[in-house]
Amino acid sequence: MKQGLFFLLINILLISCGPGNETQVKAVTTDTAQSVNTNELSGCYLLIIGKDTARLQLEILAASVKGRLSYKRYEKDSNDGIIEGSITNEFIKGWYRFQSEGMFSVREIRFKITDNKLLEGYGDMGQHNDTAYFKYPTALQYEEKHPYSKVSCN
Repeated sequence: MKQGLFFLLINILLISCGPGNETQVKAVTTDTAQSVNTNELSGCYLLIIGKDTARLQLEILAASVKGRLSYKRYEKDSNDGIIEGSITNEFIKGWYRFQSEGMFSVREIRFKITDNKLLEGYGDMGQHNDTAYFKYPTALQYEEKHPYSKVSCN
């Protein structure tokens, strides 16, 4: 409990540093005594599974995450939208707002950060109006066989 409070206070202190210090802000991890360099996370990522692709572009400022995510599925419905969220420990947690088949939807999204790659989280989903959320966020599985790998944004 004290360790969790310590890390929370450190994150608040780092976030309060304000503009101009973004290059020095790091999210603290609890499992590994390492830190995640947020500057290295900004950029573009690609996931390819067969003929399906997903492209993710992230912009990270302190502990805040914004970006664009597109799923292009072969012979299935694709979707494109924005991500907004935050980095906590070695996880990106946020909401994906997208359009698919002319309908607007919102889905909770999580990524685990490992070795300059992102592993997307999956689990049981609940639904409230147009928003899908993880029923059991602590029980998520992360797709290790198909990570998002960092690529050039060109």
